[in-house]
Amino acid sequence: MSAPAWRDWAPAQGWDAFAAHRALSDALWAGLGEGEGGWHYLNPTRELSIWECEADGSALLIEYLDDERIARLQCDGGRAQAYLAPVAAAFGLRRGDSLADSPAAG
Repeated sequence: MSAPAWRDWAPAQGWDAFAAHRALSDALWAGLGEGEGGWHYLNPTRELSIWECEADGSALLIEYLDDERIARLQCDGGRAQAYLAPVAAAFGLRRGDSLADSPAAG
């Protein structure tokens, strides 16, 4: 079985020009929770937050800069993508067409 395909999600103008970092971050975190929320939180570094869906193992990765602006947003399909898609749409983010490097490779 092959590894899941990671895809980047980003605003058309790029993250540097994106003005709603805090609002997007708050919206992403609003529906994620451990326990009965069905997600498992991993925080391997100060700049990296990973939410893993307990039901299917898919994950949402949020990479932050030191000033807490989002530098990269990825998911690998499944329920993570189903969760991310409407939030991303509300903020004008688009899913990249090409496969992204896995978070472990970054």
